[in-house]
Amino acid sequence: MTKRIPESPWQLYMGFDDPQPAETIAESPSRYPVRRGLFTDFDQREPGLGRFVRRIHEGTPARSPVDVAAYLMQHIYTPWEDFTQEEFYTLMLDNRNRPTHAALVYRGTVNSVHIRTAEVFRPAIQVNASTIIMAHQHPSGDPEPSPEDIRASSQIAEASRLLDIELLDSIILGKDKFVSLRERALLGV
Repeated sequence: MTKRIPESPWQLYMGFDDPQPAETIAESPSRYPVRRGLFTDFDQREPGLGRFVRRIHEGTPARSPVDVAAYLMQHIYTPWEDFTQEEFYTLMLDNRNRPTHAALVYRGTVNSVHIRTAEVFRPAIQVNASTIIMAHQHPSGDPEPSPEDIRASSQIAEASRLLDIELLDSIILGKDKFVSLRERALLGV
């Protein structure tokens, strides 16, 4: 049974087939920023809340990299033209591979983002996620992985084994296309 959250500035909606209210876990101002417009006017009505992790009720299962890329393009990296810097997200999944949370972990420059492995897992540990997918976009529109993308993904895959949090994939998005490091056997798992 899903408990309905009353109408309030804290109520967020996701674009799944049957939009349901989402819970919000408030975080300190130094973590997990919200992109303007991603949650309609929520961030304008509640200035200063800054960063938080959002929870998604009964998400659509991630059955393939295509499903994940479609989710990311529809719910995170939209509109594409707004992204002038790389943004690195951790997408958290439940035991049925349904997205439950998404957290912006890092915002980089026009062509790079420096990642600390522990920060990738912090939101997953906080919400007790069993599986994660890493994602970032290349503002250039070309999703081909750089040597740094491959190195960082391998380090994160190694850490995921130690933490017993499955790393399902690392997705790099470009304009109208994506690369799955798992499909290319570049994930190091």
